[in-house]
Amino acid sequence: MMMDGVVALYRGRLRPWMYTWGARVDEVTAQLPGDGLVEAHTPRTTRAVTIYAPIADVWPWLAQIGEDCGGFYSYSLLERAVGVHVHNANSIHPEWQDLRVGDTGVAGAVLWRGCSAGRGGGRAVIALGPDVAR
Repeated sequence: MMMDGVVALYRGRLRPWMYTWGARVDEVTAQLPGDGLVEAHTPRTTRAVTIYAPIADVWPWLAQIGEDCGGFYSYSLLERAVGVHVHNANSIHPEWQDLRVGDTGVAGAVLWRGCSAGRGGGRAVIALGPDVAR
């Protein structure tokens, strides 16, 4: 009985919060680059952080995200705790800036795709689970 309550709490409160962490309602409900790459019934996460900087200053950091280059700009202590041995870059590396449509890389169990899609010719880095990518 208690386990049913824990599951209900997770599904009703915790999972929706985790799947939409930091995102506004309009961002969660919007059609975003990469949405067409997964089946409609597949769980979708939209996490966000607001960065008060020009896109031209932010994109170089996104372009070099990955296990084999700039890391994930996350918590190194947590990465080490789960056995991930990436090192987060603290500067822009020109050799990691040539991200093109269709490029892929591996980030643990997640496949990422470089993409030049979006509103107004914007760019996006899209992360997909390897069993979800079409």
